Amino acid sequence: SAGRHHGRWIDCLDGPESVQADIDSMLASSPTAKETGIPAEEWAVHDHEFEGVTISEHCTDIEKLCALAEAIEEHGETFAAFWDYRFSYGSSDVAEAVEAFEDAYQGTFPSLQDWAEDYAENSGLLDGMPQHIRSYFDFERFSRDCEINGDIWSHDVSDGVAVFHN
Repeated sequence: SAGRHHGRWIDCLDGPESVQADIDSMLASSPTAKETGIPAEEWAVHDHEFEGVTISEHCTDIEKLCALAEAIEEHGETFAAFWDYRFSYGSSDVAEAVEAFEDAYQGTFPSLQDWAEDYAENSGLLDGMPQHIRSYFDFERFSRDCEINGDIWSHDVSDGVAVFHN
């Protein structure tokens, strides 16, 4: 009867055709199908392991789910954080998100201060400043100001802080 839940884990890394076949198989083996001989028609995403990415239970775009799973598999939790922050709502294109991620991702650092020191060194921010004065530069404050001003945003990940340019 209606309203009974039935499900199984489906690996989105297997590709859209395999995922659709797994969904069809799950619907065909539902309690309702066993009672009536008619496969269930509706399915939803009720649980997921997408590195913390928010997935709507009403997401029925299998190709998008598979592309998202592949992007997370390739880029890890930093991409998952990026997706959730910038692309999780609406009809976002995963390929567009991957491209934006690759442009924005600055790396993972032990702290924002470490990012600021790396940025200053690699961008030439302190070039021309005498060495004895460089030690007075406040990297912690600089990184905090960059985040407050919206130049960057960060997300805590398992091995530090992932930093992204806006």
